[in-house]
Amino acid sequence: MSLEAHKAKMEALAFWTAGWKQFTANFPVRKPADFKGRKVRVMPSPALMEQYKSYGATPVPIDLAELYNALQLAQWMPRRTCSTGSRK
Repeated sequence: MSLEAHKAKMEALAFWTAGWKQFTANFPVRKPADFKGRKVRVMPSPALMEQYKSYGATPVPIDLAELYNALQLAQWMPRRTCSTGSRK
């Protein structure tokens, strides 16, 4: 990533995890293995696609321009939310 930042004439100072993740779905998700064999709509991000592949899911990217229609058709399931805050 630092090389990509350098090409964009930027300096990468640090990288860190985004914190904990919360998944919501139309099926029970208690552990990553619960995604195995499921088709999951994701943002077109190589990192997210690899994450779901590592869970055994089939990630299907959906562009932001298609999101409204996908929500109407209930195709945007499950979703992922991130927080950088701590859980107390």
